[in-house]
Amino acid sequence: MLGELTPRLLSVALISGRDTSMLAQLMPVKGLRLIGNHGLEEWRDGRPAAIPAVQPYLPALARARRAIERLPELRLPGVELEVKLAIVSVHFRNAGDPTGTGRALKTVLEPIVSGCGLTLHAARLVWEVWPPVPVDKGAAVRRLRDELQPQGIIYIGDDVPDAAAFEALAAMLDVVTLAVGVRSAEVAAETFSACDLVLGGQPEVHGLLRRLLEHAMQIPPP
Repeated sequence: MLGELTPRLLSVALISGRDTSMLAQLMPVKGLRLIGNHGLEEWRDGRPAAIPAVQPYLPALARARRAIERLPELRLPGVELEVKLAIVSVHFRNAGDPTGTGRALKTVLEPIVSGCGLTLHAARLVWEVWPPVPVDKGAAVRRLRDELQPQGIIYIGDDVPDAAAFEALAAMLDVVTLAVGVRSAEVAAETFSACDLVLGGQPEVHGLLRRLLEHAMQIPPP
């Protein structure tokens, strides 16, 4: 679907918490713009690249990763460490008690993160260690808006970090926007408070993209 949409729109971008190197493997779509780590890195010239503001914090991220690897809590059942280009993630989705495990992890992660001069962010059943730069999915959307100057923007998201993008779209007065949330039992309803439309799951997202594609096929490509 994205492969059909990409050549018919000004730009189609995938803004994800994953590394762009993983996105490139999962979504080998020609022309698809890949923005990873919630806007902290992009896929450029066939390789991942952290944005300039992140570069000074890469050594601190490495120190935090080494400290986190030594935590006994990291060996709790269902806890998994994921090291990305600009973020260190500690997942607890598969823990027997995700709520309790998440609280325990927060307690031990906070001193490590603050000691390294970094910041701790909550996502969907994961704690993420970020560099302290004012970048999130909202900033990524604004960056694309400034670069591309589109007539309209449609954004679809289903996770806590997507709220920043929804809020960024709501504040844009110079372009037509549609913020689309996708409900999940793992995400609080207030995450989608700035959305124009909230869908019930992936099948409805597929239907929305299909309708967008049908519309795009009726107009000349940009």
